[in-house]
Amino acid sequence: MLRRFAIALLATTLALAPPARAADPDYSDIWWAAGGVESGWGVNCAQGPGAIFATFFIYGPDKQPVWYVSSMVQTGAGRYSGALYRVTGTWFGGAWQPTDVTETIVGEAQFVAENVQRGVFTYRIDLTQVVKTIERQPLTAIDLAGTYLGGALIKSSAGCTGGAASSIYSYQYIVTHLPQSVVRIEHITTQGVTDCVMQGKAVQLGKVFHMADATYVCETYGVDTAAVVTDLRRTSNGGIEATWKANLGGSCVEDGKFTAIPQQ
Repeated sequence: MLRRFAIALLATTLALAPPARAADPDYSDIWWAAGGVESGWGVNCAQGPGAIFATFFIYGPDKQPVWYVSSMVQTGAGRYSGALYRVTGTWFGGAWQPTDVTETIVGEAQFVAENVQRGVFTYRIDLTQVVKTIERQPLTAIDLAGTYLGGALIKSSAGCTGGAASSIYSYQYIVTHLPQSVVRIEHITTQGVTDCVMQGKAVQLGKVFHMADATYVCETYGVDTAAVVTDLRRTSNGGIEATWKANLGGSCVEDGKFTAIPQQ
């Protein structure tokens, strides 16, 4: 049942290569309490290699806004922690005075991702600790529709026919936004053949979409199953990318990731 062994030599080469630590997803976004139950509280995360810089939208005991930041370093997959600072500076309407800037360590902060859309944020300020389940805050609706050119990296587990393998494919992607937030993703080969189609309800949180129960059909390879599509998003160059996981039967599991740029 295993699909697409046309690039067997490449798959073997990749399988023999030393394993590399997978990069974390990009958690850069505005985050708020899960479900939007605390509108007015939030944390803005800007991510770089191995680190997240967080700025807080919170208030002090006097209910007045106060400026806190944290530079958190990666301590594991989806885990970041670092010192928490209270920061002061020059009044915004005056000439900037570097001597006005103070950065005082008042506690620590930790972010542990449950998935690319949701996580647990823990921070301590002086003697007060706060633990919140947070999720990305949606701002504006993002239209994913378009035609793209790119490729996919597909990894098959040891339980698949032929054992564990990795393969790379070139595709044209046609993405359609259908009614009721349904997204359809067609994977089309360089010969113009529709290799696979994913389709399901796409829930947008912040900059990313999640399809919890997408249909996944590859007629040529006898695949007709469900897939979980995560981290579906527009890229900074106007392209698109996503990851997915699908059980192809028994202990055979497929993990995939594609990225593509707009077709000119």
